[in-house]
Amino acid sequence: MFLVIGALLLASCFLAVQNIGYRCIFLLFVLSGLWGLAQAAKGDFGRTLFHCAIGLILFLMWGEFFRHLVDNLAPAPGPFLFWLARELAWWVVVSLLGGSLACFALESETVQSLANALAPRRLAQRKTH
Repeated sequence: MFLVIGALLLASCFLAVQNIGYRCIFLLFVLSGLWGLAQAAKGDFGRTLFHCAIGLILFLMWGEFFRHLVDNLAPAPGPFLFWLARELAWWVVVSLLGGSLACFALESETVQSLANALAPRRLAQRKTH
C-alpha cells in the first residue's frame, strides 16, 4: 500500500508542479515497495528495471549533495548536465510509478467490477447499431 500511496502522491505533485522543495521525502514511501517488486520479479528485465528505479530514487534523494558537489567542482557545463540528469531521472521515476499505479488500478477489484458492470451495456449498444 505504501507503493500505491507514494506513487499517487509523487505523480500528483510532479504533474501539478507542487511541493518541489520536499517531494523527495515522498520517495521513502515507494522504496520498500520497489524493493519487494524487484525481489518478486520473475525475469531479469523486471528485476533490473526496479533496481535501476531504486538507484535513480537514491540519486534524487541525495540530489542536493550532488548538486553542491557539481556546483563547486565541475567546469561550466557540469551544472547544466546535472540539472538535465536530475530532470530525466524524475521523469523516468514518475513514469514508472505512474505505470505501477495504472497496473494496480486495472487489477483492482473495484475497476474489474466496474468493467464487468459496463460490459453488458456495451454489448447491447453494439447490437443495436
